[in-house]
Amino acid sequence: MSESPVVVRQMKLDDLPQVFRIGNPHFGSGEELSYSYWSLDEIVDHFSNWGELCFVAESDGQVLGFVLGANEYNGQRMGHLEWIAVDHAYQQRGVATKLAETVFNAMREQHLPYAVIDVEESNHESMAFFGKRLGLKPVAAINFFKKPLP
Repeated sequence: MSESPVVVRQMKLDDLPQVFRIGNPHFGSGEELSYSYWSLDEIVDHFSNWGELCFVAESDGQVLGFVLGANEYNGQRMGHLEWIAVDHAYQQRGVATKLAETVFNAMREQHLPYAVIDVEESNHESMAFFGKRLGLKPVAAINFFKKPLP
């Protein structure tokens, strides 16, 4: 990473291709996600509906990571951190923490009662990040089942 500081700012329309590129290696397979899927449409939907809760981290004009939030979850008014990712080359440098703290602060400014995040139990890195690093507490475990229908 360059010596320039990492700045977190509101996402702009021009950022959407970079957000998609950064998120694709993390979320692009779609195999694991049972109720949500990674697509350019998903990014545009978040940006259009909840742009005030969408942020990017950048350094020297290069987008390093992003967070997409919403102010509802399952029709309930609450913060929802739905997508967060950092380019592989810039991980383990505090970028995701800055992004998460920024979206949580924006949720507080909207007077949301709490924030929710859903993480697959098998995603140990994300479980540790949200649980140990950010101090969120698990409240429920949900299993999705699937069966191929040839």
